[in-house]
Amino acid sequence: MSETWHNSFGDTAIPSAKIVTTSTSITSGGKKYIGADTTGAVLTVTIDSADIGPDGSQIIVKDEEGNAAVNNITLATEGAQTIDGSATGLINTAFGSAILFTRGGNLFRLD
Repeated sequence: MSETWHNSFGDTAIPSAKIVTTSTSITSGGKKYIGADTTGAVLTVTIDSADIGPDGSQIIVKDEEGNAAVNNITLATEGAQTIDGSATGLINTAFGSAILFTRGGNLFRLD
């Protein structure tokens, strides 16, 4: 399912992707907001290299169902890019999120 979200100023549309509970992995696929549902299992969200765009781009991953404390969300990249200097990141709190900021071809968490 795809929707359009707007920032708090109402002027920037953010394409979104809702992850189904039967999936254990998903790629970002050009989406800038990924609403994760880990009700049934852990989940790996892989950020496509093509989505790590120009410096200052953002990708948001959110535990929408509140299950990440039990079924963690692992954040990964498809290439040699890093997340805060590591190969992966983790969302492991209920209703947790990761705001990922791009710079120099890598991702940095702002949350």
